[in-house]
Amino acid sequence: MFYRYYEDLPAMMEHLLKEVEEKIRAVTDAWFTGEGDPIPLLKESLTKMVEVSYQYGPILRAVSDAAPMHEGLEKAWALFVKNFTDAVTHRIEQQQALGLIKRFDARPVATALNLMNADLVRHHFGRLPRANQTSVLDAILRVWIATLYGDSALETCFSKENNSTDQK
Repeated sequence: MFYRYYEDLPAMMEHLLKEVEEKIRAVTDAWFTGEGDPIPLLKESLTKMVEVSYQYGPILRAVSDAAPMHEGLEKAWALFVKNFTDAVTHRIEQQQALGLIKRFDARPVATALNLMNADLVRHHFGRLPRANQTSVLDAILRVWIATLYGDSALETCFSKENNSTDQK
């Protein structure tokens, strides 16, 4: 039935990937455009990214697994990753200019962070049974916060979280 709307299966997969990208962009806007303490904004964005990735994990896995075998799909996957890498690079550079993040070459770090995210969610959410969202989010948060804002920010972030959990 899908052939009525799509030329072939890879065309449908490209369309679904664009939808996933739009959903992730919409829910991660807090960190990319927000003002104020960047760590809570990052936590909010990454939490929502994990939620969307959990929901669409099988699509992400199917596209990334099929991409090397179809030129159009491979380009779509590469563009998907590049778009997020461009956005993260830009945000890192903005926050470096504000003194919120130490100076380093932002693009390779953005690439590493995004490829880590893509591989983790694809691996943990792209098959059944799916992994626990909380443990995947915890790993992603720890790497992003430590990498961008330093170990002291990481300790502060997770000690506040533990204190609020202990008080309940």
